[in-house]
Amino acid sequence: MSFLMRFFSIVILVSLSSLLMAKDNYCGPTTSDQLGPYFVKDVPFESDLTSDITSDINEGQSVNEAEKISLEGKVLNAATLAPLSRAQVEIWHADQQGNYWPEGSGSSKDYPKGDLKFRGRTLSDARGIFSFKTILPGNYGSRPKHFHFKITLKGFQTLITQTYFKEDEALIKRDYSARRAEACRILSVVETGKKPPKKVDVVFLLGRE
Repeated sequence: MSFLMRFFSIVILVSLSSLLMAKDNYCGPTTSDQLGPYFVKDVPFESDLTSDITSDINEGQSVNEAEKISLEGKVLNAATLAPLSRAQVEIWHADQQGNYWPEGSGSSKDYPKGDLKFRGRTLSDARGIFSFKTILPGNYGSRPKHFHFKITLKGFQTLITQTYFKEDEALIKRDYSARRAEACRILSVVETGKKPPKKVDVVFLLGRE
């Protein structure tokens, strides 16, 4: 076998090995979750939601108490693990006190701009990467803390889902929706020592239509 043939054989084996290891780290196509009652469509393209933090939202508490967090994610093809660019990622969640702004649904045109808080959307880049800056939400009623997501891309199934946090393990076990979530939707909060001081990573795998 020539040097070039041996070289390309090694490259192919390493690539296949890397792909298999990558698949082991994922949970298959991301499963759906309930939309919830407070989805508002056509919100602005905005990835930095920390400007929504006000003393009004925190009911007189110090703004510094809001736990700012960076959410970094990837959107991948569930079959090949290839990155998916220009996937629209929408996020919405409760404020620090567990309140939604607004506590309603419909279109963003139905509400004053000041009522649309902790809601945004962005597009994944050529590497499938997207990010948001926001806060760690409070508990909505007896539910564990969670982020809502809606991800759309032509040629792929629309994904409506929620992510949860490992710190809420006890509540997750009692919650009808959360307890059915696969491991990849239960996020670990990492202290960064930077601004924002906390970070979570998430990967969404979309199936073809």
